Amino acid sequence: MKKNYTNLDDMFKKIIKYSRDKTKKYIYAYYTEPDCLLHEFGNNTKEVIDCIKMLNDKSKEYIEKLENSLVIITSDHGHTDIEYYYLEDYPDVQDLLENENKRLKSTLGDFFFLAKSNKGIKDKKGDEVMKSSHAGITDR
Repeated sequence: MKKNYTNLDDMFKKIIKYSRDKTKKYIYAYYTEPDCLLHEFGNNTKEVIDCIKMLNDKSKEYIEKLENSLVIITSDHGHTDIEYYYLEDYPDVQDLLENENKRLKSTLGDFFFLAKSNKGIKDKKGDEVMKSSHAGITDR
């Protein structure tokens, strides 16, 4: 089944359609939520809880329409709310990492180094390489 679905209802309708013919098949479907909401808002927020309730209700509604099928619902990873620590608040650690990366760079070639800034991780040209909450690095 190609991914050509635009929303959750459309995804489930296509799963039902493809499962109706009697040949055995494996159907893999991926939906982006609640992953994106978890990254944006964190766990135990109204947005995430509402999304999970909606996913649960919709899944139940559509799974009841399937016949002779095994449905496995899983996630690709979990989430934990964390408190961010900013490297610039720990100058001794930042200096240690910068010096270690300089030592490694001299023996291993092009290596990322941490710039003394609040912009996250930069490469040797000063271009940002990480500024993502997905990686635990973000602006204040």
